[in-house]
Order: sequence, then structure tokens, then C-alpha cells
Amino acid sequence: MNHLYKKSFSGEYALLLSMMLDSLGVEMQVRSGVGISCISSVPYVLSRIFPVCSFGTWNYLSQIFILLVLVLCTRRFKPGYLISVGLSFLFGTLLDVYAGLIPAPDTVPGKGILFLAGLLIVCFSIWMLQRCLLPILPFDTFTRDMTECFHLSFPKFKTAFDLTCLSISVALSLLCFGHLVGVGFGTFFGAFFTGSIVAAITRVMDRHISFCIKYHTMERFA
Repeated sequence: MNHLYKKSFSGEYALLLSMMLDSLGVEMQVRSGVGISCISSVPYVLSRIFPVCSFGTWNYLSQIFILLVLVLCTRRFKPGYLISVGLSFLFGTLLDVYAGLIPAPDTVPGKGILFLAGLLIVCFSIWMLQRCLLPILPFDTFTRDMTECFHLSFPKFKTAFDLTCLSISVALSLLCFGHLVGVGFGTFFGAFFTGSIVAAITRVMDRHISFCIKYHTMERFA
């Protein structure tokens, strides 16, 4: 009977809100200087190695690449993946916009607070993306569809994926710069706890909120 008391929200609006929050949370982590999220660390390092393209652009290109990996691994292609490509472009654009709006804190407590706030915002947006019933960002599509296709534990797979991205970022940083770039304590913290935080948020929020597709023409892409 608990489902009768759930509040229902539009999946379309949830998708737009999660896009804005996710990009905001990632950029907050970047500006904190404590360490960028594992998934975003790869495009961030690439943007430092090849500055001809912005962080947002490299993020977009990286997401397209991981979407191709998903199709090859699952041998499935969904029409919604085309929407995911457009969303990744929007996400990358928002990253570059937020970069000019969020000031970098000068104090250690300020850096820590900005990072933790960004991490929680990212985790909350991941929950919305996973539940909005619509195509989502390729990075999130990858973890969702891989776990569903191969019947894997989401927290464990998410952690493994984050650690893989972290390893690539560390290797590229050391190879090209001789030191870590964009990778810090916060990156390692996020690698081990993002999956668990998302799972905890999911357990709580799923008891009270459900999503529905408001515009039925979008159902073909779900």
C-alpha cells in the first residue's frame, strides 16, 4: 500500500533538472581543488593534455566513446541512445558555463565543503537520472544498462567503473605531467563511496517519489 502515498513527478522535468544539477555538482568538485569525480577525471585530464578542446568538449567526446563501448558489450542499440548523445552535448556545454560562474574557495574548509556539496548533488542527480524513465547521459546509461544486461550489483559495478576511470586518469597524469592532475583525496573518496551514496539515496527516495512520462511521444525513447 505504500506506493499509494508516493508523489509522482514528470520524468521529462526530472531529466532536465538532473542535467543541471549533475553538471553543477561536477563543476563544484573541479573548483574545490580537492579532486574531481572519477568519471569526469578522464576528460578533465585530456583537456589539460590537449587544451585545444575545453573540459566540456572532452566530456562530451568521452561520453560518446563509452556509449559505443556499451553497444559493443551488450550488442544492443536503443533509439534512446541517440537522445543520450544530445544530452551529453548539453551536459558538456553546461560544464563550460558553470566554470565561469563558480568561484574557487581559498580556505581548506571551504574547499572541503564545496567538494562534499558537489558530491551529494551529483549522487542525487544520478538517482533522478536512473529513475526518470527517459534516456540519460551515456556515463549513467553505461552503468544502468550494463548492470541490467548482465544482472550485476549496481553499487559494485559503479565502484568498479569509477576505479577504472581513476586508474586511467592517474596513468595519463603521470605519463604526461609527472604528477597527478585533477586527481586528489576527493577523487579517491568518491571512487569508493559514490555507488554506496547513490544506493542509499535510492532506498530513501524510492519510498516517497515515483516518475512518469508526461508527454507520451517520449515513450518511444524510454
